[in-house]
Amino acid sequence: MQVLEVMERVNSTQTNLIIRFIRNAFLELQETYYEKTKTSYISLVNGVSDYNLPADYVALVPGGSDNGIKIDDNVTDSGDYRWTIVGRKLRVYKINDEEQLGAPDESYASGIAITHTFIGFDFIYNPSGDSTYYTTGGITNADVILIPDPTALLNTIVSVTDLNPAIRTDYADIGHHYQRTAYNKIEDESLMTTGNFYMIAARSLVDFTSLGAGDNNVGTMFLTTDPSGVTLTQNDAVEELGTPITSGSMTADVVYMITAQSLLDFTLDGASASTVGTVFTSTGSLLTLTTADSVIAVNTWDSINFLDTSLFTDVSSLTSPDEYSYINCDDTIAEAIIENVRSQLAGDDVAMEGHRHRKFRKKASTGMTIRGGRKRKINVPPRVYRLDEND
Repeated sequence: MQVLEVMERVNSTQTNLIIRFIRNAFLELQETYYEKTKTSYISLVNGVSDYNLPADYVALVPGGSDNGIKIDDNVTDSGDYRWTIVGRKLRVYKINDEEQLGAPDESYASGIAITHTFIGFDFIYNPSGDSTYYTTGGITNADVILIPDPTALLNTIVSVTDLNPAIRTDYADIGHHYQRTAYNKIEDESLMTTGNFYMIAARSLVDFTSLGAGDNNVGTMFLTTDPSGVTLTQNDAVEELGTPITSGSMTADVVYMITAQSLLDFTLDGASASTVGTVFTSTGSLLTLTTADSVIAVNTWDSINFLDTSLFTDVSSLTSPDEYSYINCDDTIAEAIIENVRSQLAGDDVAMEGHRHRKFRKKASTGMTIRGGRKRKINVPPRVYRLDEND
Protein backbone atom coordinates (compact mmCIF):
# COMPACT_ATOMS: atom_id res chain seq x y z
CA MET A 1 0.00 0.00 0.00
CA GLN A 2 1.24 3.47 -0.89
CA VAL A 3 1.08 6.55 1.32
CA LEU A 4 -1.25 8.08 -1.27
CA GLU A 5 -3.88 5.38 -0.65
CA VAL A 6 -3.74 6.05 3.09
CA MET A 7 -4.25 9.78 2.42
CA GLU A 8 -7.25 9.02 0.23
CA ARG A 9 -8.75 6.62 2.78
CA VAL A 10 -8.46 9.14 5.63
CA ASN A 11 -9.46 12.09 3.41
CA SER A 12 -6.31 14.15 3.92
CA THR A 13 -4.05 16.09 1.56
CA GLN A 14 -1.30 16.74 4.15
CA THR A 15 1.46 14.37 3.02
CA ASN A 16 4.04 15.15 5.71
CA LEU A 17 1.46 14.94 8.49
CA ILE A 18 0.19 11.54 7.33
CA ILE A 19 3.75 10.24 7.01
CA ARG A 20 4.42 11.35 10.61
CA PHE A 21 1.21 9.64 11.80
CA ILE A 22 2.15 6.43 9.95
CA ARG A 23 5.52 6.43 11.76
CA ASN A 24 3.66 6.86 15.08
CA ALA A 25 1.42 3.91 14.19
CA PHE A 26 4.41 1.70 13.42
CA LEU A 27 6.00 2.61 16.75
CA GLU A 28 2.85 1.70 18.69
CA LEU A 29 2.62 -1.52 16.70
CA GLN A 30 6.11 -2.55 17.81
CA GLU A 31 5.42 -1.56 21.43
CA THR A 32 2.31 -3.72 21.66
CA TYR A 33 2.12 -6.42 19.01
CA TYR A 34 5.74 -7.39 18.30
CA GLU A 35 5.31 -7.04 14.52
CA LYS A 36 9.08 -6.85 13.84
CA THR A 37 11.36 -8.82 16.15
CA LYS A 38 15.05 -9.65 16.26
CA THR A 39 17.73 -10.84 18.68
CA SER A 40 20.65 -8.52 19.38
CA TYR A 41 23.81 -9.45 21.26
CA ILE A 42 25.89 -7.47 23.76
CA SER A 43 29.28 -8.55 25.06
CA LEU A 44 29.44 -9.05 28.82
CA VAL A 45 32.32 -7.09 30.38
CA ASN A 46 33.94 -7.88 33.71
CA GLY A 47 33.10 -5.19 36.29
CA VAL A 48 30.59 -3.35 34.05
CA SER A 49 26.89 -3.32 34.97
CA ASP A 50 25.38 -0.77 32.55
CA TYR A 51 25.06 -1.45 28.81
CA ASN A 52 23.50 0.59 26.03
CA LEU A 53 20.35 -0.92 24.55
CA PRO A 54 20.42 -1.57 20.76
CA ALA A 55 19.94 1.63 18.75
CA ASP A 56 16.76 0.30 17.11
CA TYR A 57 15.32 -1.14 20.35
CA VAL A 58 11.61 -0.54 21.04
CA ALA A 59 10.37 -3.15 23.51
CA LEU A 60 11.33 -6.53 24.94
CA VAL A 61 9.64 -9.62 23.58
CA PRO A 62 8.87 -11.63 26.71
CA GLY A 63 8.95 -15.37 26.66
CA GLY A 64 10.12 -18.20 28.87
CA SER A 65 12.02 -17.79 32.10
CA ASP A 66 14.43 -15.21 30.64
CA ASN A 67 11.60 -12.79 29.74
CA GLY A 68 13.38 -11.48 26.65
CA ILE A 69 16.96 -11.22 27.97
CA LYS A 70 19.23 -14.25 28.33
CA ILE A 71 22.76 -14.71 29.62
CA ASP A 72 24.73 -17.24 27.58
CA ASP A 73 24.74 -20.66 29.27
CA ASN A 74 28.52 -20.84 28.82
CA VAL A 75 29.02 -17.87 31.16
CA THR A 76 30.14 -19.09 34.59
CA ASP A 77 27.18 -19.26 37.00
CA SER A 78 24.88 -17.84 34.31
CA GLY A 79 21.87 -18.60 36.51
CA ASP A 80 23.07 -16.07 39.10
CA TYR A 81 22.61 -13.08 36.78
CA ARG A 82 19.75 -10.60 37.10
CA TRP A 83 18.86 -7.58 34.99
CA THR A 84 16.66 -4.51 34.81
CA ILE A 85 16.15 -1.74 32.28
CA VAL A 86 16.90 1.77 33.53
CA GLY A 87 16.00 4.46 31.03
CA ARG A 88 17.96 3.73 27.85
CA LYS A 89 20.37 1.31 29.51
CA LEU A 90 20.36 -2.35 30.45
CA ARG A 91 21.67 -2.91 33.98
CA VAL A 92 23.08 -6.38 34.65
CA TYR A 93 23.82 -7.78 38.12
CA LYS A 94 25.35 -10.97 39.43
CA ILE A 95 24.56 -12.45 42.82
CA ASN A 96 27.91 -12.69 44.61
CA ASP A 97 29.08 -14.99 47.40
CA GLU A 98 27.50 -12.68 50.00
CA GLU A 99 24.11 -13.08 48.26
CA GLN A 100 24.27 -9.45 47.17
CA LEU A 101 23.87 -7.91 43.73
CA GLY A 102 27.19 -6.92 42.20
CA ALA A 103 28.73 -6.27 38.81
CA PRO A 104 29.53 -9.16 36.42
CA ASP A 105 32.85 -10.83 37.24
CA GLU A 106 33.55 -12.25 33.77
CA SER A 107 33.92 -11.00 30.21
CA TYR A 108 32.18 -12.97 27.47
CA ALA A 109 31.72 -11.99 23.83
CA SER A 110 28.04 -11.68 22.85
CA GLY A 111 27.16 -13.03 26.28
CA ILE A 112 23.85 -11.12 26.55
CA ALA A 113 21.04 -11.92 24.10
CA ILE A 114 18.15 -9.45 23.87
CA THR A 115 15.01 -10.38 21.93
CA HIS A 116 13.16 -7.19 21.11
CA THR A 117 11.00 -5.36 18.64
CA PHE A 118 12.78 -2.79 16.54
CA ILE A 119 12.28 0.24 14.36
CA GLY A 120 12.44 -1.20 10.88
CA PHE A 121 12.00 0.37 7.48
CA ASP A 122 8.68 2.24 7.63
CA PHE A 123 8.76 3.28 3.98
CA ILE A 124 10.34 1.42 1.09
CA TYR A 125 10.68 1.49 -2.66
CA ASN A 126 8.45 -0.62 -4.84
CA PRO A 127 8.58 -4.04 -3.14
CA SER A 128 8.01 -5.79 -6.47
CA GLY A 129 11.58 -4.96 -7.38
CA ASP A 130 10.71 -3.44 -10.75
CA SER A 131 11.01 0.20 -9.74
CA THR A 132 13.07 2.52 -11.90
CA TYR A 133 15.13 3.23 -8.77
CA TYR A 134 16.89 -0.06 -9.37
CA THR A 135 19.17 -1.23 -12.14
CA THR A 136 19.84 -4.91 -12.51
CA GLY A 137 23.38 -4.47 -13.78
CA GLY A 138 24.74 -7.94 -14.36
CA ILE A 139 21.86 -9.72 -12.64
CA THR A 140 19.78 -12.13 -14.69
CA ASN A 141 16.01 -11.97 -14.70
CA ALA A 142 15.90 -15.68 -13.93
CA ASP A 143 14.82 -17.01 -10.57
CA VAL A 144 17.99 -18.48 -9.12
CA ILE A 145 21.23 -16.81 -10.17
CA LEU A 146 23.13 -13.69 -9.17
CA ILE A 147 25.76 -12.69 -11.69
CA PRO A 148 28.13 -9.96 -10.50
CA ASP A 149 29.14 -7.56 -13.24
CA PRO A 150 32.86 -7.07 -12.51
CA THR A 151 32.94 -3.75 -14.37
CA ALA A 152 30.24 -2.23 -12.18
CA LEU A 153 30.10 -4.55 -9.20
CA LEU A 154 29.60 -1.82 -6.60
CA ASN A 155 26.73 -0.28 -8.58
CA THR A 156 24.70 -3.47 -8.73
CA ILE A 157 21.51 -3.62 -6.67
CA VAL A 158 19.75 -6.92 -6.01
CA SER A 159 15.97 -6.79 -5.58
CA VAL A 160 14.80 -9.74 -3.51
CA THR A 161 11.29 -10.66 -4.63
CA ASP A 162 9.14 -13.76 -4.83
CA LEU A 163 10.87 -14.38 -8.17
CA ASN A 164 13.89 -15.70 -6.29
CA PRO A 165 12.49 -17.79 -3.43
CA ALA A 166 15.67 -19.86 -3.19
CA ILE A 167 17.28 -17.15 -1.04
CA ARG A 168 17.64 -18.28 2.55
CA THR A 169 15.60 -16.28 5.05
CA ASP A 170 18.70 -15.74 7.18
CA TYR A 171 20.54 -14.38 4.12
CA ALA A 172 18.00 -11.77 2.93
CA ASP A 173 14.54 -10.31 3.54
CA ILE A 174 11.82 -10.53 0.90
CA GLY A 175 10.94 -7.12 -0.52
CA HIS A 176 14.32 -5.62 0.35
CA HIS A 177 17.00 -4.29 -1.95
CA TYR A 178 20.72 -4.83 -1.40
CA GLN A 179 23.61 -2.95 -2.93
CA ARG A 180 27.11 -4.39 -3.12
CA THR A 181 29.19 -1.71 -1.41
CA ALA A 182 32.56 -3.40 -0.94
CA TYR A 183 34.83 -5.98 -2.48
CA ASN A 184 35.49 -9.22 -0.64
CA LYS A 185 39.19 -8.43 -0.49
CA ILE A 186 42.07 -10.86 -0.16
CA GLU A 187 44.91 -8.81 1.35
CA ASP A 188 47.44 -11.62 1.83
CA GLU A 189 49.06 -13.23 -1.21
CA SER A 190 49.47 -16.51 0.69
CA LEU A 191 45.68 -16.91 0.50
CA MET A 192 45.76 -16.89 -3.30
CA THR A 193 45.93 -20.15 -5.26
CA THR A 194 47.86 -20.49 -8.51
CA GLY A 195 45.47 -21.10 -11.40
CA ASN A 196 42.36 -19.68 -9.70
CA PHE A 197 40.29 -16.86 -11.19
CA TYR A 198 40.51 -13.44 -9.49
CA MET A 199 39.39 -9.86 -9.93
CA ILE A 200 41.44 -6.80 -8.95
CA ALA A 201 39.66 -5.21 -5.96
CA ALA A 202 42.15 -2.44 -5.13
CA ARG A 203 45.36 -1.27 -6.73
CA SER A 204 48.14 1.07 -5.67
CA LEU A 205 51.67 -0.32 -6.23
CA VAL A 206 51.42 -3.98 -7.25
CA ASP A 207 51.80 -4.79 -10.94
CA PHE A 208 49.01 -7.33 -11.42
CA THR A 209 50.09 -7.95 -15.00
CA SER A 210 52.93 -9.98 -13.51
CA LEU A 211 50.24 -12.36 -12.22
CA GLY A 212 48.51 -12.68 -15.56
CA ALA A 213 46.12 -9.70 -15.55
CA GLY A 214 45.65 -7.83 -18.81
CA ASP A 215 45.98 -4.48 -17.02
CA ASN A 216 46.02 -2.98 -13.51
CA ASN A 217 42.47 -1.62 -13.46
CA VAL A 218 40.08 -2.45 -10.63
CA GLY A 219 37.56 -4.97 -11.97
CA THR A 220 40.02 -6.72 -14.31
CA MET A 221 39.67 -10.51 -14.10
CA PHE A 222 42.54 -12.93 -14.55
CA LEU A 223 43.83 -16.44 -13.97
CA THR A 224 46.70 -15.97 -11.57
CA THR A 225 50.19 -17.31 -11.93
CA ASP A 226 52.34 -17.94 -8.84
CA PRO A 227 51.41 -15.07 -6.45
CA SER A 228 54.41 -15.44 -4.15
CA GLY A 229 56.29 -12.67 -5.95
CA VAL A 230 53.90 -9.89 -4.93
CA THR A 231 52.80 -8.42 -1.60
CA LEU A 232 49.09 -7.76 -1.18
CA THR A 233 47.75 -5.11 1.19
CA GLN A 234 44.50 -3.25 1.78
CA ASN A 235 45.43 -1.00 -1.13
CA ASP A 236 46.55 -3.84 -3.40
CA ALA A 237 43.97 -6.60 -3.13
CA VAL A 238 41.96 -9.09 -5.14
CA GLU A 239 38.64 -10.87 -4.87
CA GLU A 240 38.47 -14.57 -5.68
CA LEU A 241 35.80 -15.50 -8.22
CA GLY A 242 36.32 -19.24 -8.26
CA THR A 243 38.34 -22.28 -9.24
CA PRO A 244 38.21 -23.01 -12.99
CA ILE A 245 36.68 -26.24 -14.26
CA THR A 246 39.36 -27.63 -16.58
CA SER A 247 38.05 -31.05 -17.50
CA GLY A 248 34.82 -32.77 -18.44
CA SER A 249 31.82 -30.93 -19.82
CA MET A 250 29.32 -28.36 -18.57
CA THR A 251 25.89 -29.15 -17.14
CA ALA A 252 22.79 -27.86 -18.88
CA ASP A 253 20.93 -24.97 -17.17
CA VAL A 254 23.90 -24.12 -14.91
CA VAL A 255 25.30 -20.60 -15.17
CA TYR A 256 29.02 -20.29 -15.97
CA MET A 257 31.60 -17.59 -16.61
CA ILE A 258 34.37 -18.12 -19.17
CA THR A 259 37.80 -17.93 -17.50
CA ALA A 260 40.05 -19.00 -20.40
CA GLN A 261 39.49 -19.47 -24.14
CA SER A 262 41.74 -20.87 -26.81
CA LEU A 263 40.06 -23.28 -29.22
CA LEU A 264 36.51 -23.88 -28.01
CA ASP A 265 33.51 -22.00 -29.41
CA PHE A 266 31.43 -21.45 -26.27
CA THR A 267 28.50 -20.14 -28.32
CA LEU A 268 27.79 -23.79 -29.19
CA ASP A 269 26.88 -24.31 -25.51
CA GLY A 270 24.77 -21.18 -25.01
CA ALA A 271 27.26 -18.31 -24.60
CA SER A 272 26.71 -15.06 -26.49
CA ALA A 273 30.46 -14.85 -27.14
CA SER A 274 33.61 -16.82 -26.40
CA THR A 275 35.50 -14.02 -24.63
CA VAL A 276 36.81 -14.28 -21.08
CA GLY A 277 34.28 -12.88 -18.60
CA THR A 278 31.20 -13.84 -20.62
CA VAL A 279 28.45 -15.20 -18.38
CA PHE A 280 25.96 -17.67 -19.82
CA THR A 281 23.56 -20.48 -19.04
CA SER A 282 24.80 -23.72 -20.53
CA THR A 283 22.43 -25.35 -23.01
CA GLY A 284 24.12 -28.70 -23.09
CA SER A 285 27.34 -30.65 -22.77
CA LEU A 286 28.83 -30.45 -26.25
CA LEU A 287 32.21 -28.99 -25.26
CA THR A 288 35.09 -30.67 -23.44
CA LEU A 289 36.86 -28.28 -21.07
CA THR A 290 40.64 -28.00 -20.72
CA THR A 291 43.13 -25.75 -18.93
CA ALA A 292 43.15 -23.50 -22.00
CA ASP A 293 39.34 -23.48 -22.30
CA SER A 294 37.82 -23.27 -18.84
CA VAL A 295 34.87 -21.86 -16.91
CA ILE A 296 33.75 -21.27 -13.34
CA ALA A 297 30.26 -21.93 -11.98
CA VAL A 298 28.66 -18.69 -10.81
CA ASN A 299 27.32 -18.40 -7.25
CA THR A 300 23.64 -19.19 -6.78
CA TRP A 301 21.21 -17.06 -4.78
CA ASP A 302 21.15 -19.40 -1.80
CA SER A 303 24.92 -19.16 -1.33
CA ILE A 304 25.08 -15.35 -1.07
CA ASN A 305 24.52 -13.71 2.30
CA PHE A 306 22.99 -10.32 1.52
CA LEU A 307 22.84 -9.58 5.25
CA ASP A 308 26.65 -9.53 5.37
CA THR A 309 27.09 -5.81 6.04
CA SER A 310 30.79 -5.95 5.22
CA LEU A 311 29.81 -6.54 1.58
CA PHE A 312 26.18 -5.44 1.15
CA THR A 313 24.08 -2.48 2.29
CA ASP A 314 20.30 -2.67 2.61
CA VAL A 315 19.10 0.29 0.52
CA SER A 316 15.39 -0.45 0.90
CA SER A 317 14.51 2.31 3.32
CA LEU A 318 13.32 5.66 2.05
CA THR A 319 14.75 8.45 4.19
CA SER A 320 12.57 11.06 2.48
CA PRO A 321 9.26 9.31 1.67
CA ASP A 322 6.51 10.94 -0.33
CA GLU A 323 2.94 10.03 -1.24
CA TYR A 324 4.16 7.47 -3.79
CA SER A 325 6.29 5.56 -1.29
CA TYR A 326 5.21 2.13 -0.12
CA ILE A 327 4.37 1.29 3.49
CA ASN A 328 6.52 -1.61 4.70
CA CYS A 329 3.84 -4.03 5.89
CA ASP A 330 1.28 -6.45 4.54
CA ASP A 331 -2.31 -5.49 3.79
CA THR A 332 -3.78 -6.71 7.08
CA ILE A 333 -1.40 -4.57 9.13
CA ALA A 334 -1.89 -1.66 6.71
CA GLU A 335 -5.61 -1.66 7.54
CA ALA A 336 -4.71 -1.35 11.23
CA ILE A 337 -2.33 1.52 10.50
CA ILE A 338 -5.09 3.39 8.66
CA GLU A 339 -7.29 3.18 11.78
CA ASN A 340 -4.41 4.45 13.91
CA VAL A 341 -3.93 7.42 11.56
CA ARG A 342 -7.67 8.15 11.75
CA SER A 343 -7.48 8.16 15.54
CA GLN A 344 -4.64 10.70 15.44
CA LEU A 345 -6.64 12.86 13.03
CA ALA A 346 -9.63 12.88 15.38
CA GLY A 347 -8.11 15.77 17.31
CA ASP A 348 -10.35 16.93 20.16
CA ASP A 349 -13.08 14.41 19.37
CA VAL A 350 -12.21 12.08 22.23
CA ALA A 351 -15.00 9.63 21.47
CA MET A 352 -13.95 9.24 17.84
CA GLU A 353 -10.29 8.96 18.81
CA GLY A 354 -11.12 6.14 21.20
CA HIS A 355 -13.35 4.42 18.66
CA ARG A 356 -10.69 4.48 15.95
CA HIS A 357 -7.98 3.36 18.36
CA ARG A 358 -10.04 0.37 19.43
CA LYS A 359 -10.46 -0.57 15.77
CA PHE A 360 -6.69 -0.23 15.34
CA ARG A 361 -6.02 -2.63 18.18
CA LYS A 362 -8.62 -5.11 16.92
CA LYS A 363 -7.27 -5.11 13.34
CA ALA A 364 -3.66 -5.28 14.51
CA SER A 365 -4.50 -8.24 16.73
CA THR A 366 -6.35 -9.93 13.87
CA GLY A 367 -3.44 -9.36 11.52
CA MET A 368 -0.94 -10.91 13.91
CA THR A 369 -3.28 -13.85 14.59
CA ILE A 370 -3.62 -14.56 10.88
CA ARG A 371 0.17 -14.69 10.55
CA GLY A 372 0.42 -17.26 13.31
CA GLY A 373 -2.44 -19.36 11.94
CA ARG A 374 -5.89 -19.62 13.41
CA LYS A 375 -6.09 -21.91 16.40
CA ARG A 376 -8.84 -24.49 16.50
CA LYS A 377 -10.48 -24.70 19.89
CA ILE A 378 -10.86 -28.20 21.29
CA ASN A 379 -13.71 -28.69 23.75
CA VAL A 380 -13.06 -31.14 26.57
CA PRO A 381 -15.34 -32.23 29.42
CA PRO A 382 -14.97 -30.02 32.51
CA ARG A 383 -14.58 -33.07 34.78
CA VAL A 384 -13.90 -36.77 34.61
CA TYR A 385 -17.00 -38.84 33.87
CA ARG A 386 -17.55 -42.40 35.12
CA LEU A 387 -19.25 -45.04 33.03
CA ASP A 388 -20.83 -48.03 34.76
CA GLU A 389 -22.92 -51.00 33.67
CA ASN A 390 -26.12 -48.94 33.69
CA ASP A 391 -24.82 -46.48 31.04
